[in-house]
Amino acid sequence: MAQLFYSIEMTCENAAWLYGTKGWLKMEHFWKCERFEVQTEQGRRTIELPFVSNGFYHEIEEAVQCIQSRKIESPLMSLTHSKELSGLVEATKKLIRNL
Repeated sequence: MAQLFYSIEMTCENAAWLYGTKGWLKMEHFWKCERFEVQTEQGRRTIELPFVSNGFYHEIEEAVQCIQSRKIESPLMSLTHSKELSGLVEATKKLIRNL
């Protein structure tokens, strides 16, 4: 489910909100996000990451660190989770093609 709001006649908040069963995530300026606000059962916290470039900069940085450390799997995202996410992306692309 998604809900989008756009207006050229008024100022709107430029943020994306993701809701889950255990909390929510708010990304300010989601197209070049540098700040996340996360609310979980454990409380609220803010995470800041520098916007370096478009694309997969942080993912590539983590992969390089894992390769240099001779790790076969990232402690930040398991291989199982990566495969599940890849399958979800492929299923979404298939749905979009069939519209």
